[in-house]
Amino acid sequence: LMDEIARSWARECSRCSFVVAVRPGVPPAPSSIGACSVVDIAEGPMVDEPQGYQANQAKLQATMMHGFATSTEEWLCFVDADVFFAAPNFRRLVARHKLHADGVTWIGFTYTSTLLQEGLMVEPTVGACASRGARKQFR
Repeated sequence: LMDEIARSWARECSRCSFVVAVRPGVPPAPSSIGACSVVDIAEGPMVDEPQGYQANQAKLQATMMHGFATSTEEWLCFVDADVFFAAPNFRRLVARHKLHADGVTWIGFTYTSTLLQEGLMVEPTVGACASRGARKQFR
């Protein structure tokens, strides 16, 4: 999937990164796929767990915070590997609604069920974008 994304809609983005958390015993991830970088954020118990969704909460939060800390673009979008993202449509949405990158704006989907448990909404990767101003709130 990542190769297909890198060859298709990710080419419309100014920057593309795949965030992974490689499990012990699995070969390391490549450093890039096409023009997209690959970032391995595995640390301790935080690894991809294909059988348990709850085990991925720490990874999802780390992915979001890594993006907030490293992004310099006006808009940062999180998109799960099985979601299609149309960058030109997003740009039109921003222009049509006169959204400004320095404003505090979150566009997209989140699960709020973990807000009480974790203190942070997670699962931004279904498809959500944060403005530069919104990301500054987390630094």
